[in-house]
Amino acid sequence: MKMYHTKGCNRITCTHSHPITVYRGRSWNLKRNRKLAVPCNAGSSSERWPREESPMFGDGVKEQGRFYERTLSSFTFDRWASHRSTSRYTRHMLGIFKSSIARGLAQPLLTVAGIACVVCFYEDSLAKGLLPPYLPSLLMPTAPFDLTSFALALLLVFRTNTSYDRWLEVCTVWSGLGNRSRDTMRQCISHISDGSGAMNPLSAAMCRWVIAYCRALKCEVMENSDLAAELKDVLTPKEASSLLKARHRPSFAVSILTELGAAAPLRESHRIRLDENLTYFEDAVGSCERILTQPIPLSYTRHTSRFMVIWLSALPLGLYDTCGWATIPLSVVITFLLLGIDEIGVQIEEPFGLLPLDDICDEIEGDLFSMLREGVDIKKTAQAARLAAMGNQEEMDALEMTPFSPLPRVAVSRDESSSSSMHKEWDEVTGRSSLG
Repeated sequence: MKMYHTKGCNRITCTHSHPITVYRGRSWNLKRNRKLAVPCNAGSSSERWPREESPMFGDGVKEQGRFYERTLSSFTFDRWASHRSTSRYTRHMLGIFKSSIARGLAQPLLTVAGIACVVCFYEDSLAKGLLPPYLPSLLMPTAPFDLTSFALALLLVFRTNTSYDRWLEVCTVWSGLGNRSRDTMRQCISHISDGSGAMNPLSAAMCRWVIAYCRALKCEVMENSDLAAELKDVLTPKEASSLLKARHRPSFAVSILTELGAAAPLRESHRIRLDENLTYFEDAVGSCERILTQPIPLSYTRHTSRFMVIWLSALPLGLYDTCGWATIPLSVVITFLLLGIDEIGVQIEEPFGLLPLDDICDEIEGDLFSMLREGVDIKKTAQAARLAAMGNQEEMDALEMTPFSPLPRVAVSRDESSSSSMHKEWDEVTGRSSLG
C-alpha cells in the first residue's frame, strides 16, 4: 500500500484496486501511556479559555470548571496511580480553595457566614447585657434539625444517584459508539471487497462518514462547537455542505451510511450486521438528545434548594447554644459539605460539558483512519496465515514465507524418526490418533 501526501488529503493507493482518497489534514501525537490521538493544533486550555476571561467566583468559575473537567476525564496509568494514592487526602485538602465547587459556592457560603455572625453577635451581646433585656433570644432546640435531616439526606441521595445514572448512560453510549465505529470499519475492510484482496473505495467512504456522524452528534450536544471546521479535513466540500444544510445532521449522516451500505457488494448476513451498527448510531442520537433536553423533574431541584436554604440558614440558631462563636466556622463547613453534594449532582446532570467528547471523537477518527490504512496489510497477513495453516508450500514460496509449526521450535535432525516423533507429538496435542 502506498500513501501519497497532498495538501488537505492523504491518497491511499492499493494494489489491484482503485485509489482510495482519505480527506484528512491533521497530524497526530500519541500521548504517553494513552491510546488517544489528539490533534496537534487543538490548542492548550489557556488558549481555549483566555486568562483575562477566567472568573474567580460564582457561576463563571463553575462553567470554567466544567471545561477543565474535560481534560481530566480520560485517565492514564499514571493518573490512576495518583488517583488511588494515599497522598490524595493531603492533595485534595490543599487544593480545596482552588476547587470550582468551593469557589462556585462563594455566595451561599458568605450568606450563611453572615447569618452566623449576626446570630453570634446578637446572642453574645444579649447575654452580656449590651442589648435591652426585653429582646428575645433567637436560639432554637436541635430537635427540628434532627427530625428533618433524614429527609434532606434522602433528597440529596436521590438527586446525586439520578444524576450519576444520566452521566453513566452518556459514558456508555459514547463508549459504544467507539466500539461500533471500529466494528463497522472492520466489517467494511473484510466484507466489502472484489474477491482479489483489494480494498474497495466504499470502505473509505464509510470511514469518512462514520467520523462525520460522530462529529455531528458531538456538535449537537456540546455548546460552541464548529462542525464545519471539524469536517474540513474529513469530508469533501460538497459532502460537508450537504451535511451542514441538513436539519438533523446526525440522522443525515446515518442515512448516508445506510445508502453506502446498500450500494456495497455485501452478503445478506453481512448487510444485516452492518445495519445493526447503524441502528445503534440512531439509538445513540435519541439517548443523547433525551438527556440533553429532559432534566430531572424540576420540582425535585427546586424543593431541594428551598429545603437546604431554610435548613442551613436556621442552623446557626441551633448550634450557638453548644458551640458559641465556633458556630460561624462550623456553619460554613456544614454548608459547604451539603451544598457541595447538591452541586455535584446538578453539574453531572448534564454530562456533555464534562466528558472529553472532543478527545473521544479524535480517538475514533485516528483509529478508523489507521484501520483503513492498514486494511491491505490486514488482508495480506490474513492470507499468509491461511496459507501457513494449510501448508501450501508453493504459494508460501511465492510469498517468501516459511512453514508454520504449532509446536515449539526444537533442534531435531530431519530424518524419518524425528519426523514421525514430531507427528506423534502433534497428534497428542490435537487429541487425534496417528493411526487415523
